[in-house]
Amino acid sequence: YLLKPISAYGHYFIHQGTVTFYDIILKALFFLPILGLFYGVTLLSWHQLGTVLLLLISGYFTTFSLYFTFSIMAFWFQQVDSLRMTALFIGRYLSGVLIPFYLFPDTLQEILWWTPFPHYAYTPIALATGQIETLQALQGLGILTVWGIVFYICNQLLWDKATHAYEGTGI
Repeated sequence: YLLKPISAYGHYFIHQGTVTFYDIILKALFFLPILGLFYGVTLLSWHQLGTVLLLLISGYFTTFSLYFTFSIMAFWFQQVDSLRMTALFIGRYLSGVLIPFYLFPDTLQEILWWTPFPHYAYTPIALATGQIETLQALQGLGILTVWGIVFYICNQLLWDKATHAYEGTGI
């Protein structure tokens, strides 16, 4: 991808995105009827559904940009998989996937709210279950989008620096 006229970021973003959203759609088609039948989960309004979808898309963009930034470190380091796995674990822990977000101390919740982590998982789920209002979810969407843009700019700067410093030898 160093010599090809296509963006490595764009190629991997689309490839991984199609796999990810295919997986989400299949899981939703399977689990939503079960949740509705056994737990009485009601359907979301159109604006709530749209906000949840935007949060999922923005969350994917932000997460992908963060991990792509770590992957670019392979130009300088031999073992970047441990960096990506550490970031993945920290992200899952702080997003409320492993421990519900509302169980964190209030001070930590306030600090984490301004990071992208709780908006990957907690914010869409909390909106869907009625724990937060749409306005709070939109604030989370804004925070998530800003972080995604920051990570995207970082990985583009690193990519430019890496490709200019790369010296390929051999065939």
